[in-house]
Amino acid sequence: MNSRTGFNIAIGGITTAFVVLSLYGGTLVMNNKLFFMTAATYISVIPYLTGGIKQGIIVYLSSFILSFILIPNKFYAAGYVFLGIYPLIKLVCERFGTLNEFIYKYIWFNLTLTILYLLFKNAIYLNQSILNSKAIIIIIISMQVFFLIYDYLFTKVIIFLEDKIIRKII
Repeated sequence: MNSRTGFNIAIGGITTAFVVLSLYGGTLVMNNKLFFMTAATYISVIPYLTGGIKQGIIVYLSSFILSFILIPNKFYAAGYVFLGIYPLIKLVCERFGTLNEFIYKYIWFNLTLTILYLLFKNAIYLNQSILNSKAIIIIIISMQVFFLIYDYLFTKVIIFLEDKIIRKII
């Protein structure tokens, strides 16, 4: 085993641990569950940046499996299945140019929201009067704005990691 392989294994293990700890933190705190899920996805981009797509997928799968084993709230852990893959989606979509990048990312995001809703609609209490009113439009628009902010901040996190941390350790 060369030093690069050892480095990638160490980064993968540390990243997996931080992702699972972040997700676990989301189950302990009543508010800010979305913050912890977001932090987990931001952390999970590190192996993609240091070791490439294969390394990122390995860390994603290990984080997913460990979160299902260790995290008591399986619904919350299931959210990571969809959001944890976003670093890969983002890196692939950004190869297609700015306009196509946003189109592909928004297709992925809305498809993910639809799948999550269909999977968990019976497990999550939703007031039916909200779903039959104009409020659903506000919810959908709010989610789109959230995703725009999330993706923008994700780009800033990647730039920070590449400029300030990864260049210094590689």
